[in-house]
Amino acid sequence: MFVRNMRTTKTIAHKLQTFINWCLRRIEGLRWYNRVTNEELLERTRDSSEPRG
Repeated sequence: MFVRNMRTTKTIAHKLQTFINWCLRRIEGLRWYNRVTNEELLERTRDSSEPRG
């Protein structure tokens, strides 16, 4: 039972991260042909989300 729940948790986490990346790409105005990796995307958005001042 534990292994089954762990697999389900990993699947949900992966789907959630995919959705977050999709949202961030929309916010940044990126399209599929821009060829930005998920790591680059997170770096870009992390830099822009830090509080200024």
